[in-house]
Formats: sequence, structure tokens, C-alpha cells
Amino acid sequence: MRFFTKEWYTDAYGSMEKTQSAINSYLNYCNTIQSIIPQSIFKALDLHDNVLQLLQFYKKECIMVFDTSKALSTVKELIFENYTLLSADGLNTGAWCLYSEISVQKNAYEVGLLFQSFEEDHDVLHEFLIRAQNIKYKQ
Repeated sequence: MRFFTKEWYTDAYGSMEKTQSAINSYLNYCNTIQSIIPQSIFKALDLHDNVLQLLQFYKKECIMVFDTSKALSTVKELIFENYTLLSADGLNTGAWCLYSEISVQKNAYEVGLLFQSFEEDHDVLHEFLIRAQNIKYKQ
């Protein structure tokens, strides 16, 4: 992940200035790659407050299913096709998505998701990073 890492979140927590700066940097970056990545994929990755219900890995697909009942997103499922998992960082169901980012690396989409969960009386951050040839979604 390049923009919304665990270290960034810990450092920026409570600082609207640092948060807005990272968001602006990411949006500027998105402007440079918008001709490569379909707008529908950008929109589908707006997963803030989605809660991870299911994470399944198959030979050719990784599937994430979300509870969107308390989120603004309508994306209930992401499907990463022909993927390489780069990091799952202890991610479990029940974690909620804080931030997402996308880039193009090695002729594939690279998606980073920062999740937060509550475990044993404290919050835990999880970075999920995956590279995929194609991304599908269901609403």
C-alpha cells in the first residue's frame, strides 16, 4: 500500500490536516491513472464502513463479501480474478473497511484495503493487498 497504510493511519489519527493531505495526494494520483482504470472500478472500491463478512480464496478468484447495512457503499461483493495475494495481515471477518486504494502494477490492478477490527479490548489495523488481472463487483 502506498497511501493509506497502518503507519499513516496511526500517525494521522485525529488530524484532519494529515488525513486530508493523504486523501488529496491519492486523488491527484487517481487523476494520473484514470485513463487506465475504469471509473466503475474506482467507484466500486469506495468501501468505507463496509464490514467484511466473508473472504474466500479459490484457484483463480478471491471473493470478498460485505455487509453494507451501515455504509454508503452498495457494493456487496468484490471478485478478484487471476489474483496474487500480496498481504492479508491477519484479516478476519467482522473487520470494517477504512480506506481503499488502487494502482496498476505489472500489467494488473493492485488494490490495497485498510481494515480495522476490535480484538481483545483494542483496535487492530489490517492491510489487505492483492494484485488481479480483473476486478468484478456485485451490488
